Amino acid sequence: MKPDTSLSPAAQDTMRCSAIKKILYATDLSAEAPKGFHYALSLARQFGAEVTSLHVLDKHSPEADLILAKYFSREQRKELSANNLQQALEEMLHRDSVACSQSGTPASEGECQQTLGVTSINRVVYGKVEEEILACSAHLNPDLIILGAHETFRNRSSLSTVAKRVISRSKVPVTIVPIPGSSC
Repeated sequence: MKPDTSLSPAAQDTMRCSAIKKILYATDLSAEAPKGFHYALSLARQFGAEVTSLHVLDKHSPEADLILAKYFSREQRKELSANNLQQALEEMLHRDSVACSQSGTPASEGECQQTLGVTSINRVVYGKVEEEILACSAHLNPDLIILGAHETFRNRSSLSTVAKRVISRSKVPVTIVPIPGSSC
């Protein structure tokens, strides 16, 4: 059997040497992001793994917080944050439903994981993207991290800063899923 060259060498070693039981998939919820999610689901089905999808909402800078405080009360700012989290979770549930229907098995939002035979958990947090991906990885102890790469790339030097930082600091293998035809 020919090895899958779309996986990093570390990810290939992980697949050969141990079963993948937990996958952390980081998503930006862009229009192209489902391509990476489909890849994560495919691996999860193949290995009987659980997928945790993580979306990180950028935390405001201290300067932005001061400006927001000038125009919105503390309660209004909390409500805006809660609405942003809820919208991201709803988008993730919708994406799950679309992925399920594209697999040929219709299901309502929230039922896709049972239909596909994959446990899929959605998490949304505020913070710095690479820091939250690494913190979630430390907490969940996944066997693999999957990131989508929006750049059309030929070599590692053109990866995004977030991807480079996660790869360099991760204690587990990281697989980059290229998103053909997209660019940042």
